Amino acid sequence: MHENGNREPTSILDLPDEILELILSHLNQINLTKVNLVNSRLYKLSNKKLHRQIYVNIEKPRIEIARDLCTAFYIKYTVVNKLLRSKTKIFSLNMKHTRKI
Repeated sequence: MHENGNREPTSILDLPDEILELILSHLNQINLTKVNLVNSRLYKLSNKKLHRQIYVNIEKPRIEIARDLCTAFYIKYTVVNKLLRSKTKIFSLNMKHTRKI
């Protein structure tokens, strides 16, 4: 509080990374790609979640991804609908955060 008794404005960015990661854990990949445009800190935290568990769908039909799909599957996984032809790269991932493909 200020000396005059007024509270300082607070921001979600005042929260520690652990709390922000908990909040981000409830978002699907479409929403996370929007969040990571806010600033470098949210970019880092949202990309960490985006790369944690990747579901690669090589079958047809493609898995549709929409911002309003917030089922457990869409929240848990980043869905990739096909692999690039190169066997050495799936796509440009920051693989240090990837735990499961």
